[in-house]
Amino acid sequence: AFSKVRMRFTVREMAHQWMEWMEWTGMGITLSVFTMIAGLGAWIVVMLWRNHRPAQDANMGTQPSDPDAAAAIAALRGARPRVVVTGVSGSGKTTLSRRLADVCDLKFGSVDQIQFVESGGWKTHSSEVKLARCREVMQHSTGWVLDSVMRCAEQDLAGNVDVVIHLDYSYPAVLWRLIQRSFWRVYTKEKLFGTQNTETACNVLQVWDPDVSILGWQAYQYQRYRDRCKAFVHSCPGVIFVDFRQPEHTDIWFEELTRTKL
Repeated sequence: AFSKVRMRFTVREMAHQWMEWMEWTGMGITLSVFTMIAGLGAWIVVMLWRNHRPAQDANMGTQPSDPDAAAAIAALRGARPRVVVTGVSGSGKTTLSRRLADVCDLKFGSVDQIQFVESGGWKTHSSEVKLARCREVMQHSTGWVLDSVMRCAEQDLAGNVDVVIHLDYSYPAVLWRLIQRSFWRVYTKEKLFGTQNTETACNVLQVWDPDVSILGWQAYQYQRYRDRCKAFVHSCPGVIFVDFRQPEHTDIWFEELTRTKL
């Protein structure tokens, strides 16, 4: 009888300890999630402040009706156009590049696909391999469009590009786009750039490390991309430069290009 009573007490004690542990664990998980969300929110506020641009900056770029925008359309209608689309991650440069390639019958070159090793692990090819792949795209007979400028190919591109389109949107706009895209990729587990690479929530949320998090990379590179684009354009004599500051302007310009190509 004593053994049965003792066993019941032990079972009750274990159950009580288990419930306490579950309660504390739940509180710990809740606290961790709250801390993570609060930290991410604070980081976003700091980055918005750091990358803030005056409101009038949105009207300082190329307008769809400007001569440079019309000249870019004329060049894309011509024989063998050579185009580079630049912009920070989340600006939509790859999407626009694909659309230009489809409408204008151009060879599309994805810089991410050029540089990343197919086996995954986010490893990149050597500079020699990346340059050779980039040159292969640039030799296409009907013209080509690249969705960025690799440092190893800047000299080759400087004298061999007709149009540079810079998607220079505000930081809040590109940040929101990138957040949506990143978590959609996390959810779908999409393999990226023709490789085995996938985005994970853990990587995306490590915003303090730009080498791991695409959000951190975007914040770190936002102003640097603007400076690099300006320097690259200055090294390209006679290039047509289109600097769109609003997605709506890009859409209007692309619709005009589509009408002229039909």
